[in-house]
Amino acid sequence: MNPRLGLGQAHRSAALLKRCHKSLITLKKGIELADTNSLRALAQDIDSHIAGCPKDNVPEAWTTMAMCSRALGGHFECRKMAKEGGSGLAEKTRFLSILVKEARERIPNASDPVVTRLLQGQLGENGEILNTMGFIGALLALPLPTAYFVKREERLPLAAAKSESTVPTRERPSVVKVIAFLDGRPLVTPQLIRADTIYSITFRVQGEGWPDDAMELILDLLTTCPLSTFSISPFAFQKPSILDEYSAELSGEIVFRHSQSTFAENIVFRVRCALRYANSTVQLLQPIGHAQIQLRVDSDESPMLASGYKSMDFHVTGLLQQLIKECPSVSRELRGLIPVLQALQRFSELMLRTEYLRGQESYLSPIFTRG
Repeated sequence: MNPRLGLGQAHRSAALLKRCHKSLITLKKGIELADTNSLRALAQDIDSHIAGCPKDNVPEAWTTMAMCSRALGGHFECRKMAKEGGSGLAEKTRFLSILVKEARERIPNASDPVVTRLLQGQLGENGEILNTMGFIGALLALPLPTAYFVKREERLPLAAAKSESTVPTRERPSVVKVIAFLDGRPLVTPQLIRADTIYSITFRVQGEGWPDDAMELILDLLTTCPLSTFSISPFAFQKPSILDEYSAELSGEIVFRHSQSTFAENIVFRVRCALRYANSTVQLLQPIGHAQIQLRVDSDESPMLASGYKSMDFHVTGLLQQLIKECPSVSRELRGLIPVLQALQRFSELMLRTEYLRGQESYLSPIFTRG
């Protein structure tokens, strides 16, 4: 018996992952429009997916997602009943308490310790969700598995295979497994890196059924981050010698030229894979595993602002830190305040430069007049 990539389960898992993220992002944008029925249906579909997985490969992260989705649905039901003043709130609250306690018991089995701590920190010991937005954000960060290995019988020897009267046509693949490494270590999300530092980045690619007329596999990263702020190597490998199952390591380098401000969003890259055929056509493949990576460019002396004028950034950062120290409640407003301050700094710098040039002009004009 040999292990191989279970493509059917990978397809179902990838579709379910996309549906989970879409539902959670919708909740995050419009918390009052929560559809408890959709959360309940999502949890049931996750249970069905788990039931179809191999017994020796139980995906604990999916079990955690199912229980947390039920708890989230119960939480929204209680909120709705409390606002509308309906009867039965006490019974719903007890039901929610049971769901939350079950989730607290299951969460430690998830693979990512950081996300585990985030999720548990949003759940109260008395069976309540302490921070709705924080809980949804932690669920979005929960790494859900999209790759499963199943067992199969040994294949017939090559001689026996050639004796078959008909040879089935090789189907074009649609899925490829991608695992990313940074400086030789598996990449985590988000991955903290330093500016002006060259990192080695490696992608381990594994797939099944390389088409006979495919010439190479190309891997690239899509992002909205400006191309002028970073540099990354191209990734590609040629047609392998064994077409039934193939694997390769694509290595390169990545470097970012500037660090991010404290409240800037993570830099998100979507991994894209494609096969290029002999007739120059391209077929996109669905990556599983590291289908998306997030990086955060930090610095030992990173100011809260990133207006482009370093001295002013650090000066205003010092004022903000003093303000937070004297009035801690201000920290809740920083996410909206920082962009405004950055715009004001750029405008102030522009005005100062304009006044300086006008002063130079008034100083030089009499000299050229006398000349």
